[in-house]
Amino acid sequence: MKILFILGFFSLGIYFSSCNSESQKDVLKKDVITKTDSVKVKPIDSLKWEIEKFLSDSAIQHASVGIIIAEDSLENIIYQNNPQLSLVPASVLKLLTTATALELLGGGMSFKTTLQYNGNITEGHILNGNILIKGGGDPTLGRGDETNIVSRWGNAIKKLGIDSINGKIVGDASVYEDELACPTWSWGEVANSYCQSASGLTFNDNVYELRFNVSNKGAIWSNSANMKPFVPGIRFNNFSQGAGVGELETYFLGMPYGNGIDIQGYYPTSQGSSMMVGTMPDPALAAAYQLNFWLKRNGVKVCDTATTIREIKLQREEVGGERKEILVTYSPRLYSIISETNLVSRNLFAEHILKHLGFMRSGKGNRQSGLNAEMAYWSAKKMNTGGLFLHDGSGLSRYNGITVSQLAFVLSYMKNKSPHYESFKNTLPEAGKTGTMRRIGKNTLAEGRVFAKSGTMSRVSSYAGYVTTIKGKTLIFAIITNNFTCSISEIKDKYEKIMIRMAEWEKITSN
Repeated sequence: MKILFILGFFSLGIYFSSCNSESQKDVLKKDVITKTDSVKVKPIDSLKWEIEKFLSDSAIQHASVGIIIAEDSLENIIYQNNPQLSLVPASVLKLLTTATALELLGGGMSFKTTLQYNGNITEGHILNGNILIKGGGDPTLGRGDETNIVSRWGNAIKKLGIDSINGKIVGDASVYEDELACPTWSWGEVANSYCQSASGLTFNDNVYELRFNVSNKGAIWSNSANMKPFVPGIRFNNFSQGAGVGELETYFLGMPYGNGIDIQGYYPTSQGSSMMVGTMPDPALAAAYQLNFWLKRNGVKVCDTATTIREIKLQREEVGGERKEILVTYSPRLYSIISETNLVSRNLFAEHILKHLGFMRSGKGNRQSGLNAEMAYWSAKKMNTGGLFLHDGSGLSRYNGITVSQLAFVLSYMKNKSPHYESFKNTLPEAGKTGTMRRIGKNTLAEGRVFAKSGTMSRVSSYAGYVTTIKGKTLIFAIITNNFTCSISEIKDKYEKIMIRMAEWEKITSN
């Protein structure tokens, strides 16, 4: 009997153990997230579970990760991991740039570009002087169709009766510093299209198109047929090589103001004609040349050539005399520029905004003045700026460093203390719908509920913004991961799951 009792008790234990094990499996099975189903577990537990699952992922084993999630403000933190760890942010840094601009400059200002002349007009049609294009920092000047603004300038000159110019066409970018590329940007990126730098006279997004045959090795000189906008005297050195690649993998190597640009990389062996987009070495010179060409094509004699204020100063010369206004054009409102900056991560616009912050604060339109303005503003708002290392406005520099707490501070301040909150939030891409977030959270609870800026570069992925939960709560969040070992698309999938959990989050109250 004793043996039977023991065997019975042992069997009962096995039964209850297997029931409990089965119950745990059921819970785990329910906790698997999909893009279409909401998980039927406690929301705060599921959010924490998803984050901890992410942190234990093998792709994160060697990574540095900062995470902070708060309800409404930083006074109500839901979850945090390494909140004070300074990390490379990539383009999520644009949140700091654009928020500061809204606070200090407002959304209504516009950038001004002025067409001018000096000297005097004799016999009613001869200008004994120069035509000057005075830049005011407009990042949108001539974009999309540079011929439109150039023809407006040209027709305004002809309207004065001028048909002969005994002088130069001068691009004046002096409202900003001559430094174009941030010194901490990668040498391999500076000459490529996404690495546009801010000029006081930006023109056509500061990019050009080059059409050439990849098999044409050696020097390729710029001309009106292969380069648009055309700038004379630029030599492209084609060092690219044919290889077993599926698509064009070529890139430019060059520096601002240089007239020698290398073409490196690989192309499919069957490739012939090709088109590449690069960063204009001197945007102000490009603008001056386009006006010079237009005038000559339309019957206006120009005795000299196109140049810039920078080049004139380098020659120890001056452009003296009173300048007279011919035509003034204005950019779209700053709010529109900020919207595009955040929506599609426009590096050029972010760098313009940064330099203009410096110009408006100190009269010096340079990168460092803009960075000083940012630091001073957020320090005055009681942000802990320890670990905040700023080198540019766009996030292109790997020397930048920021904590998720600092990003969350900016987001919290804009939501709770700034009159620009709604405007600022509306500049952010919307999950599943717009901008850089249009493929994130599609057909999930995150769609239309997450408003966030993303940042991506090699081994860096970041997101920060706001989440409107299914219960109508607002979450503030920032996530930065450095040195993960999976692909960018895979890290985005992992982030997407966390965003879905945030969208379904609701506060649990005790009964």
